[in-house]
Amino acid sequence: MQARPLNVLIIEDNPMDFCFVEEIFNKVEGKQYELVSTETLSGGLEYLAEGIEPKAGGPKVDFDIVLLDLNLPDSEGRDTFLAINKKAERIPIVIFTSIDDEDLAIKLLREGAQDYLIKGTFKKNNLLRTIRYACERAKLRWALRDNEAQLYRLIKNMGSTLVVDKNGIIVFSNLAAEVFFNRGFDTSAEGDQSARIGSLINTKFEHPLEDGCTNEIEVTFEGEDTRTAEMCTALIEWKEEQAYLVAIHDITIHKMIEAELKEKIKELEQTIEELKG
Repeated sequence: MQARPLNVLIIEDNPMDFCFVEEIFNKVEGKQYELVSTETLSGGLEYLAEGIEPKAGGPKVDFDIVLLDLNLPDSEGRDTFLAINKKAERIPIVIFTSIDDEDLAIKLLREGAQDYLIKGTFKKNNLLRTIRYACERAKLRWALRDNEAQLYRLIKNMGSTLVVDKNGIIVFSNLAAEVFFNRGFDTSAEGDQSARIGSLINTKFEHPLEDGCTNEIEVTFEGEDTRTAEMCTALIEWKEEQAYLVAIHDITIHKMIEAELKEKIKELEQTIEELKG
């Protein structure tokens, strides 16, 4: 089955630059691209809001990619990108820039742009490869973010759970973890304390972490007895960075019962020995 054409929105006010890009697409064999163009920011925002009507008919669909000139009649520079990026949501953006604005283009990569091309320096293969890679990177990025959102919803309601970055800093803690570590919660207080979640965030996690390991840890509180917990650790992706998912299960009572049972067994063995004697 032949893949549908890639829907491309070109926002470019320079006729020569647009004709150069259009000619590249026109030379591609087969109907691989559907082009829509506008010369203004307002026009681009309108197209993004409405979508594109497929040539084969049917309801309008979203664009697959935006090729964006930063300097337009009604907007310039970073403001142009921010406006389009906000409206484009998950649609990847490739910036057209001059050699003088390359530093700005590089900065915009950190703010969400997928790539940039310097006008007058790229050829057919550069443009088509950049578009293809930008679309694939955007799909991967959003897939990771969707997975992260699902993970967040899952661990929010799990038992004591932390996310710790590779530097050992806590970047997420759920309510159960906050209660376990007694950070900012009065466990005897009434009412909703969920607004106080987060006191563990940005603090150092003091226990060593290793992917796939299960260990027992001891947590000592000022003025309180030491608690014992089972800690399970797994390496995950969190906000596009590697981090550790740490699940903590309080086994203090279990250990106390275990110790009492061992003591009872010891007493029983002593009694048996005395009876034998």
